[in-house]
Amino acid sequence: MSLKLPYSSPTLSILCKATRTYVLLPNISRDRLCCRVSSRDKPNRRRVLWKTNHCLGRLLTMKASTSMSSASTTEIAVITTVGCPYCKRTKEALESAGLSYKEVELSSNLEALRKVKMVTNRATVPQVFIGGKLIGGSEELIALISDKRQLQVTLEAASGQPSLPDSLRGIESEEKQKVLVPGDLDIATYQRLRRLAQGIRDKHILKSTETLRTFTLADITQWLQEEGAADTQKGAEEVLKTLLNAQIVTLMDGAASRDWSGTGQGRTFAFVADTRKPSLGDPLNGHFQWYGEAHSPSQVAEQLRMRVLALYDKYLAPDGRAVDYKGLAADAEFSDFVDATAELQKVDMAGLSREERMAFWINIYNILVVHAMVVFGPATGTLQRLAWFAKINYIIGGLQYSSNDMEHGVLRGNKPSPANPLSLIGLSQLAPLTFKRGDPRLSQVIQPMDPRIHFSLVCGAKSCPPIKVYTPEALEDGLESAAASFVESEVRVVPEERKLILSKIFQWYGKDFGSRTDLMKLLLRYLPPTKKQQLEGLLANVSAEELDFEFAPYDWSQNSK
Repeated sequence: MSLKLPYSSPTLSILCKATRTYVLLPNISRDRLCCRVSSRDKPNRRRVLWKTNHCLGRLLTMKASTSMSSASTTEIAVITTVGCPYCKRTKEALESAGLSYKEVELSSNLEALRKVKMVTNRATVPQVFIGGKLIGGSEELIALISDKRQLQVTLEAASGQPSLPDSLRGIESEEKQKVLVPGDLDIATYQRLRRLAQGIRDKHILKSTETLRTFTLADITQWLQEEGAADTQKGAEEVLKTLLNAQIVTLMDGAASRDWSGTGQGRTFAFVADTRKPSLGDPLNGHFQWYGEAHSPSQVAEQLRMRVLALYDKYLAPDGRAVDYKGLAADAEFSDFVDATAELQKVDMAGLSREERMAFWINIYNILVVHAMVVFGPATGTLQRLAWFAKINYIIGGLQYSSNDMEHGVLRGNKPSPANPLSLIGLSQLAPLTFKRGDPRLSQVIQPMDPRIHFSLVCGAKSCPPIKVYTPEALEDGLESAAASFVESEVRVVPEERKLILSKIFQWYGKDFGSRTDLMKLLLRYLPPTKKQQLEGLLANVSAEELDFEFAPYDWSQNSK
């Protein structure tokens, strides 16, 4: 489509998807600009108009600055991961300053992330390089941009230099993980089946006045023959089996298994798109029965994580501070994500290693919370919030798990909730455990628990950690990164008052972090250099027990816009 720009003589930066480089285009007038949008945007004209105007008008339109003349020849690189709010903020700052940069997105490149950490001794992203030298993260870059004189000196010194140091060259060339297709079909066959199903729905289902939009084998046989997709009933049965394997059609009256023989004219089916939407308390992935076997838990969790992070990143505000949950809910890719969560019903959770279980449950907890935020919206008030976390749930391996079950039962080693009345008055040892004796979910309990999980679990509030990468192979790296990021942003040292200002997380889950001495060891491990020196100075004169702890109010306002 073509639009007229509302600005004269702007400087534009255009993203080259092949190189992930933002290139400045100076002296563009009000001529018509052809803007390509992705196929997923085309059905929604309002989305296209918003996306084009927003990207070109707000993000990519910047006044040229003569003081930044070095920027066009200076290579700037930003190492990011998908869904990272600080990465979004960094890119917004660079674009607003008129600085070209190359984005190196490493969400799926675990070896590259390890290498970056080893080279820079920093576990968090973003990491910004100018002329091969590490500038720092989001805060350091924004501070540099605000100091125009120092920025000019930095750009001139780095002019013509490669963006990344020699030790990190080539890290962006790793291939990304392929998306699993339901039924292990090739993507072309899967897309063809979706088009066939949509055509049948448009003609025979969507025009129906029936509330429950089901059909029989005889119905689908007739429709497939009308579409030229099958000549005989046997051929129609084969196509129907393929639609079941692709999770496009579901059985409505019995266990969904691969041994369905096509017999029984009375069996009822429905398109997955027409299944009932859940209410709060219903399993969010129980809207249809997954047909056939599931992939491994790690594969399913990784695929869901990739889907939700891509959506989260797509609707994360440029400053990284809010998510457009309404826009996310209307995206067709969100519907695909919701359908993909049904595979969790049949994952085999037996025999997983501790690392596999921990990575799986952290990822699934975070996925569930984002899923519920989009479908139900946030809870308001303390009692509603407690009920919300108790009710949102998935079916996993045939068993139902709420977010509380995942957090307190599995990840915290089957401990009582800190919101239990006995826990609130300091008698948590008398509070009931999350899983009772004989509960089959006890097999998933992770012991000993790792307190770093508290830096990894999201809740949709502004005080929660951002979504990060967790895989069995790089679990330690993910937990270290989450801990460093959380402690850096949520811990303040006030030397003159011999005081620490901490997140409420450290109060609510105090016993998980051990004694005060244990907590000090953890903080010293992850605090950035300046804060670490301040805390070491305090502990040289007073004990951990003598320090004053202040717990900052928790910001439960939602990270939505």
